Amino acid sequence: MLIALLALAFVSGYLWFVYTIPEPADADQHTDAIVVLTGGSGRIKEGESLLAQGLAPILYISGVHPEVDKAMLFKGSTVLSPVLVRCCVILEHLALDTRDNAAQTAKWAQDAGLKSIRLVTADYHMRRSLLEFRQYLPTLQIIAHPIKNPDVQLHERWRAWPTFKVLVLEYAKWLVAYANWLWAQIQA
Repeated sequence: MLIALLALAFVSGYLWFVYTIPEPADADQHTDAIVVLTGGSGRIKEGESLLAQGLAPILYISGVHPEVDKAMLFKGSTVLSPVLVRCCVILEHLALDTRDNAAQTAKWAQDAGLKSIRLVTADYHMRRSLLEFRQYLPTLQIIAHPIKNPDVQLHERWRAWPTFKVLVLEYAKWLVAYANWLWAQIQA
């Protein structure tokens, strides 16, 4: 009986998670910085575009491989000039996962005195990212800027095994992050 209830709770939660994936909000609001989390296609290009549009004066990219520099990352960019890349792009090389992204961004944002950021990541990854970022930056205004990942076809969430697998894994990771957040709230 307990196993059946747990399975029902997991499936119900998964349905909520999948059918309420965040949509972009406030696409034109200016922020102090654009924060891009590496790990998926299109995220850095979206960050470039947002910086070029003037929606923030700084593009901060968290989780960049240690051997990658600005020249390598933006080689052939048709969106950003080399001058804009040099002055306005910051690469963070220490983060290995979403929690690290939040921790490293928090250190930088606090040192820089930021009041707001636009967070760019995949739509299915946004809920967990916001949960982690709000733990480290509870007073910072965070504008969610989820983007579609072409490899994760949400309209085929039941028929395409790769999409289903990514969503179940992300839901499980969100559950762990939520449990950590809940535990921190209980202890506070």
